[in-house]
Amino acid sequence: MSVSLEYLGRCSAETGFSVMTLEKVTRLGELAAAIAVHPLLGNALALKGGTAFNLCFGDAPSRLSVDLDYNYIAHAERDSMLRDRPQVEESVEMLAGRLGYRVRRSADAFAGRKIYACTGQCWAMRTAWRWI
Repeated sequence: MSVSLEYLGRCSAETGFSVMTLEKVTRLGELAAAIAVHPLLGNALALKGGTAFNLCFGDAPSRLSVDLDYNYIAHAERDSMLRDRPQVEESVEMLAGRLGYRVRRSADAFAGRKIYACTGQCWAMRTAWRWI
């Protein structure tokens, strides 16, 4: 991450958001940008939810979203999605690793999975997507 803690401190004083929250949002933006330009992930995952709105329509939100939520959009057919799923998950984990994060997967959920990314002692950053 190229943003200094000094800069985040100034932003915190101006916005009222905590330095930790601003750092998470900065890191999430970095990860979202990397996913968007990745040759596989950029075409397979669509960012949705609060972070998507904050990144696209960043007019001084009253609340900052501190996770990334994606929908899988590469194929409508279930068999194709199931075939792609391991490669997409592995690509997200490898990309996060290249950005300096340790990653951990959640257990399978009904239609989704979460990946937790960490740079220090906590597992606070979350990337989630639905396999529809």
